[in-house]
Amino acid sequence: MNQIDIDILKSKYRFPRVKPDVPVNDMGWFTIRNKDVLNLYITDNTKIVMEIGSWMGKSTRSILNSNNNLIVIAIDHWEGSAEHKEFPEFNKCLPTLYDTFIATNWEYRDRLIPVKLDSISGMVQISNGRIIPDIIYIDASHDYQNVLNDLTVARSLFPTALIIGDDWGMQGVKDAVMHYVKNIEIFELKTYTTCWVLKVKDTKTIKEELNER
Repeated sequence: MNQIDIDILKSKYRFPRVKPDVPVNDMGWFTIRNKDVLNLYITDNTKIVMEIGSWMGKSTRSILNSNNNLIVIAIDHWEGSAEHKEFPEFNKCLPTLYDTFIATNWEYRDRLIPVKLDSISGMVQISNGRIIPDIIYIDASHDYQNVLNDLTVARSLFPTALIIGDDWGMQGVKDAVMHYVKNIEIFELKTYTTCWVLKVKDTKTIKEELNER
């Protein structure tokens, strides 16, 4: 991990000096099963986890608590998705969603970088900053095309990263992942009740190919 590059990103997407004056909120859909799957793959050697889609940070905090030395880069526009706007309970949270995320995760501000962008722009920003995550956790849109776009860009920009995704039970997510891995033998796909994991079978070969570019 290049600390200089991390510090540059922190300076660009920093926490405010004063904690937002909004109630903290633990609302989220992160389950104990998701936590168990992430804990299978996060180790003492994990330095950077990039989270695509954070909502109020329930999964963010679980990742941060799993290893006191890792940094989470949370990418989200914090405007909610179409499905959130359909339900009054979620829709009413949207005007203060970003401030709620900041307030709820205030104690983690030294190891959490909130990148307020859409998933594709955020990943490009991280890649341009020469930051390479060890793990990418995808839990943003559940729409087929958006999931496919997130997965394609994540793998293109960060070919050695382990990718873990949520919502395997949702058809759009499942179809996008299956479409992406079809006929691509270098990937190993593992599925759990709620999560899916996509890893490169031979990371060494991928790194050698990158060095030759």
